[in-house]
Amino acid sequence: MIACKHLRFLPLFLICWTASLAQPVDNMQKLKPAALKKYGLGAARIGDTYSAIDLFSRYLELKPEDMKIAYERALQYRKARDYETAQSEFKKVYEADPEKYTKALFYQAQMMKMNGEYEESKKLFEKFQKEYRGAKDEKLYRNLTKNEIQGCKDAPDLINKPLDILIYHLDTSINKAHVEFSPVSLTESRMLYASLKSDQVNFYPGDSTHQMPVRKFYTAEKEGDDWKSKGEYEGPFNLENVQTGNGAFSPDGQAFFFTRCEKNEYDRVTCSIYRSELKDGSWSEPEKLPKPINHPKYTSTQPTVGSDSKSGSDILYFVSDRPGGKGGLDIWYAVYNAKRKEWQSPKRAGRLNTEGDEMTPSYDIETRTMYFSSDGYPSLGGLDIFKVPGEKSRWKKAENMGYPLNSSADDLYYTISKDRSEGFFVSNRPGGVALKNPTCCDDIYSLKWTKYIRVALAGKVFQVDDSSKVESIEQILQKGSNADQEKFKPVERAVVSLFLLDPSGEEEPMFIKSDTTDANGDYSITMEQGQDYRVTISKDEYLSRSNNFSTKSFTKSDTLKWNAPIVAIPPEPIIIRNIYYHFDKSNLTDSAMMTIDTTIYRIMTENPEIVAEISSHTDSRGTDTYNEKLSQKRAESVVKYLISKGIASERLKAKGYGESKPLAPNENPDGSDNPEGRAKNRRTEFKVIGRIKNVSDVNYKE
Repeated sequence: MIACKHLRFLPLFLICWTASLAQPVDNMQKLKPAALKKYGLGAARIGDTYSAIDLFSRYLELKPEDMKIAYERALQYRKARDYETAQSEFKKVYEADPEKYTKALFYQAQMMKMNGEYEESKKLFEKFQKEYRGAKDEKLYRNLTKNEIQGCKDAPDLINKPLDILIYHLDTSINKAHVEFSPVSLTESRMLYASLKSDQVNFYPGDSTHQMPVRKFYTAEKEGDDWKSKGEYEGPFNLENVQTGNGAFSPDGQAFFFTRCEKNEYDRVTCSIYRSELKDGSWSEPEKLPKPINHPKYTSTQPTVGSDSKSGSDILYFVSDRPGGKGGLDIWYAVYNAKRKEWQSPKRAGRLNTEGDEMTPSYDIETRTMYFSSDGYPSLGGLDIFKVPGEKSRWKKAENMGYPLNSSADDLYYTISKDRSEGFFVSNRPGGVALKNPTCCDDIYSLKWTKYIRVALAGKVFQVDDSSKVESIEQILQKGSNADQEKFKPVERAVVSLFLLDPSGEEEPMFIKSDTTDANGDYSITMEQGQDYRVTISKDEYLSRSNNFSTKSFTKSDTLKWNAPIVAIPPEPIIIRNIYYHFDKSNLTDSAMMTIDTTIYRIMTENPEIVAEISSHTDSRGTDTYNEKLSQKRAESVVKYLISKGIASERLKAKGYGESKPLAPNENPDGSDNPEGRAKNRRTEFKVIGRIKNVSDVNYKE
């Protein structure tokens, strides 16, 4: 069973829960080797890790030469996250038979890494790379080893540049000897979490009529600087015979998603996601989400809920070991169709997943960032906490959150508190409340960012009638007085959208969030420190306007100002000045291309939904036919240039009007030449002639 391959899945999936409620075998000292081996393998198969270790240990006292069982016992120590013992046991197995148990070298190096011995661990991983050849899973382990080596290389740099955070181990009224997990901030002073409340290993014989304890939801409240447990979470969530945990709220707070785990019809313990609604101040009876969210043969767990950046539909992210994944455990997502009142078929969350395991996702709608844990990326230890902006299957590059949030042990379940300067996470690092060994069990920790920087962008949006004056008006608005601003009409209900820019410039900007201007044209939007953004202001019947901002230089909280003028789409063409051609030629000059870059190209990129006509006009010199052909070629040269810069051809139409639409007389009333009139007639114009549908589908294609 995939979810039982690593003990760390025990608190996460609530599947292999018998491991912490070990089943001892009566009169173990009297059992013969064959029985010890049989019972030990059986205990290992059902996830009863501690019993398996005891049985294998007694067996090896009698049969010390059995390296197969010695290897199995080492694996059980690894599942129990007893890193020091596991490291020693894998070393013994490998040295006894290097050719047959080469993989023991990989696990020895891994345990050494999780003990913080990075340099020696790297050497063993490199040795494993050279020796592990020809196996069916060679490619998998080659990739895993590559990441492990990179993690060993990265660790010193991360440790030498620690995060500006303070970490606190929560009160022992919360953290017990068993695992605590899935902390969620309810308010700034109230927290929801799950736990099995016990301070010791309890033994229950297989035929016991006693009810085994289960994991349940609890709440804690902040009293001064300390968190104190306040008992079970009120509501219809906890059951006396069902493992429960992994809670998450919908963006509007009206729905609660969580996990229950039981044996299925195939006699396997699997987890399913349930949903409860807040009605008249009370939570409804939870309902199990239907197929295909929950699968009868596989686990669905650890829900977190986001929203689609365009449609606003809820997006359920969750973890599953179902077929079609990239690694053992992957993050999946499903979009809710409000009209049909049903969840769409789940899809794997793109490149966020690796050949390793991804779990404990927590989606932050404020920044459209996914926080999750993984052992498939280079890490300080086993599971590290990572963050990545994006949604559904479209994600930026995942970033390691850094030390000391991440340690050489497993670190997971990162969530942000309501005021955003604090948060919670779970770890089995040394120093927690231990059950069987110093790193056996997960505890909840709180953290506080000591230099949390809040950055905001605020300003007003005004209407401008003349597009040629936008730049100069914007300067007036930025530097001028209130009296200057009162000269312009504020725009109400304009949408101010924030996009995250890709540092490499290779990917399209990622939508984060938006605000809408009030009756005074005011808006305000928050940004994260250390990022590059694009802000776009748009409204129907107006040309959108964009500007780039960077928060990388901010060393303290501050507010940026941008008072932005936008232009109503005029019914008449907009004259684009300073687009020149050589005499009697249609090729664009360098100065013409610079003008296009700052005018037409900017308008087209800031307004991805519009279709425009690019027209060219001449004076009356030459024949009508000649002027029409020349103007058509000139208009086409502008269109070709825009297409070469990435503007879709279906959004552009070239039209040459020749001398048919003069703005001024080409000649004076006395028949003499009118140079000023001819100059006005030789022009390039831009006009919005339509809009394309489903532009968001094009921009956000997965």
